[in-house]
Amino acid sequence: IVVGDGPLRGGLEERSKEIGVDSVLQFVGATNEPYLYLKSADIFLLTSRWEALPITIAEAFQVGLPVIATDTGGVRELVVPEVGRIQPVGDVEALSTSVLELCNDGVLQKKMSEKAIEISRENRFSIPFSHNLFEETYKKLLGIT
Repeated sequence: IVVGDGPLRGGLEERSKEIGVDSVLQFVGATNEPYLYLKSADIFLLTSRWEALPITIAEAFQVGLPVIATDTGGVRELVVPEVGRIQPVGDVEALSTSVLELCNDGVLQKKMSEKAIEISRENRFSIPFSHNLFEETYKKLLGIT
């Protein structure tokens, strides 16, 4: 299942038909309920060429998904070896190897899933904690105490 939308969606749908995977691949578009899809997944794959600090990784951790992501932006601040794998941007072979590693090793996948849930409970992933940090930062910038 491919969740999300964008200008390349139509081309991707056409390409899935061309290579014969359209019967096992479903494009659902944008959603306001990503957890419905995350909870049914085994692995979270983020192949972005550019990211800042992707909230989607934190969301994946909250439902216990190991993460395989490209090395961009703040991904390294979130994905450590105990919860996933990071590969170079554009390295399809390395990304595929990581996916196969997790698909073929249920014990490793389970350990990563448990660690992802554990990490998701850290303060840095708490909405109130994050809001307080933002508020304090804005106050400092504005000279408000």
